[in-house]
Amino acid sequence: MAKIAEQATKTTFSSDMLPSTLDEDARLKKWQDLWTAKMGPCDIKHTHDLPLRFRADLLRIDSIIVADVEATTSRFSRTSGQAASHSQDYLCLDFNRTPSDVWVRHRNRELTVTAGDAVIWANTLAFERRSAAGVAGSMIYVQRPELCALVPNAEDLIARPLDPTTPALRHLQSYADFVVKSGEIAAEPGLGARAADMVLDLFALALGARSDVAEVAQARGLRAARLNVIVKEIERGFAEPGFSSEQVAQRFGLSRRYVNELLAESGQTLEQRVTSLRLRKAFDMLTSPQFDKLKISEIALAAGFNDISYFNRAFRRTFGLSPTQSRGK
Repeated sequence: MAKIAEQATKTTFSSDMLPSTLDEDARLKKWQDLWTAKMGPCDIKHTHDLPLRFRADLLRIDSIIVADVEATTSRFSRTSGQAASHSQDYLCLDFNRTPSDVWVRHRNRELTVTAGDAVIWANTLAFERRSAAGVAGSMIYVQRPELCALVPNAEDLIARPLDPTTPALRHLQSYADFVVKSGEIAAEPGLGARAADMVLDLFALALGARSDVAEVAQARGLRAARLNVIVKEIERGFAEPGFSSEQVAQRFGLSRRYVNELLAESGQTLEQRVTSLRLRKAFDMLTSPQFDKLKISEIALAAGFNDISYFNRAFRRTFGLSPTQSRGK
């Protein structure tokens, strides 16, 4: 496996960031320029009556890119000349969330990709995608030589629909959504390498990695999938009084020690994650007019803190001001 950088970088750009004075043509050009700068030359068309809107989150971990994209644009294409000029030889796994069918032409094949389906395409080959409903989906870019070293027949799967119900493919989509939306992967040094390994392992498994690769990948992929559901459970229940790793372990039939090990490997213990989520919830409530009539102690309790003194100390240490000072900020 190629050496993966320990620090990931995340980039977000959307139509909401553009000046309101730009007309539709200028907004479309800006969208194409932003995408081209990050992902290579292409042509993007917008032929709907709907106003142009787009948003892209890109997480780059050295040779791997995970993207989440939504746009009202109806056509995306890359000519043979544009593809040949692109310096990075990626294979892309595209998970389609577009509500209507998507027509794709790639590698002298034409296919229809429905919502929930997945397809692989190569960014060094001509490509055309059309949809009346725009584009919505997750995309994972892995360098072709790196993937083919794990899955020798990967190129045979280009422009062929994949079965979205296979466990590895479902876990890969879920994990890709998690890493690109989470602020932790890019913010915490050291998490990038682990996340990249997990993405590559699940990608290889989904395409039918050879047995020796699959054995290692399955073990790491299972840990990635379990970590994903554990983190989601923490995000769901962090404000409950007495929330603990024991509750999480019982919820998924795991040992408490195993849950704590997975969280420690991710860079944050359960206590650190829970405290961070509780502080953020308390800050949001304190700075929202909706909760002006609540006492600070009531907000602390609503966020999951049962020790007000500890809450005050942790809040000041994290945000640099007291809960009282944060009101109205």
